[in-house]
Amino acid sequence: MLPRKEDPYDRVVLNSVPQGMKNEASKALDFIKEHSNILKWNDKGEILIGNELISKTNIADLFNIIFTHNKKKTNVAGIQEFLAALNLMNMPKHYVKNNYLTAKNVKSKAQWMKY
Repeated sequence: MLPRKEDPYDRVVLNSVPQGMKNEASKALDFIKEHSNILKWNDKGEILIGNELISKTNIADLFNIIFTHNKKKTNVAGIQEFLAALNLMNMPKHYVKNNYLTAKNVKSKAQWMKY
């Protein structure tokens, strides 16, 4: 794996996850960056799936959701699109720590999204 190119928003993303999850989050971030044709974010942290901007989203918020076991936070703008993109890039499931985010929800959205 090539050394990770530091993105100005990386620190914000990694600071959004619990302290004990930072190493895993860093690996997940590297994995996502290897698939920037599927998922990336702009300098405001708004995610783009393919080249389509998903409004009212923030990559740090979405990262916090997958690394925090919290049912209340699973209904944030862009979560379904984010999970579908992770599924499309075949991200290892062990990176998703929030048990309330089910594979069923991910797969149902991924089937109709255009990339």
